[in-house]
Order: sequence, then C-alpha cells, then structure tokens
Amino acid sequence: MKRIFFVFALMVIATSSEYFVRIAEITVDPKYLQEYKVLLSEGVRDSMRLEKGVILLYPVFNQQKPNYLYVLEIYANKRAYQNHLKTKHFLRYKEKTQHMVLELKLVDVDPIVSLNQKDKEQ
Repeated sequence: MKRIFFVFALMVIATSSEYFVRIAEITVDPKYLQEYKVLLSEGVRDSMRLEKGVILLYPVFNQQKPNYLYVLEIYANKRAYQNHLKTKHFLRYKEKTQHMVLELKLVDVDPIVSLNQKDKEQ
C-alpha cells in the first residue's frame, strides 16, 4: 500500500530542483482518531491558505488500518518547510495532537517522473 501511494503521489506532481518533498507516516492512537483528523484538516487548510511556500499538503489514511495516516508534503524549497514549522497554526497543531500520535516518521523523497511543462513540450 505504502509503495503504491508513494509512486502515485510522486508521479502526479510537477517537479523542480528546489522543491522539498516528504511523506509523513503517522500512527494515531485509535481513541483520538476522529479528533486528530479534525485538527489535521484544520492545520492543512490553514497552511495551504496562509503559506505561499506550501505547494501541497495531502493527507490520506490507510483503509485497512484507519489510524495509519500519510501526508504528502510539497514545499517550494527547504526554507519554506522550515518557515512552516514556525507558524502559529503548525505549532498549535503539534501542541494539540502531541498526546495523540503514537509514531511519526518523516521520509524525504525525490520525484520519479518529471511533469514540468517544459518536459511536455519536448
């Protein structure tokens, strides 16, 4: 499941040598799952709306294990990611969800296929 998600996600994004792309793998305590999803959704919406350097935050959950979530994160560059970590909404999300998260893995990834407009024109 993870590999299919990774490949699909990386194939549908336009690549840039500066983009910073990562996948967050999050295991949430099942008793907090609904509350966590609400807080994650709010954080994603705020980040996408307020942060110019956030290209995409796309959270999904594993259908067989609903408390396993993945977030495809695409930032304009590493600096945009570092700025994201300092925002009020991100810090609020981290504070409110800290006790809900059983495990967090952050995986830096590189796109497999480039879908830049220049590549399409050739």
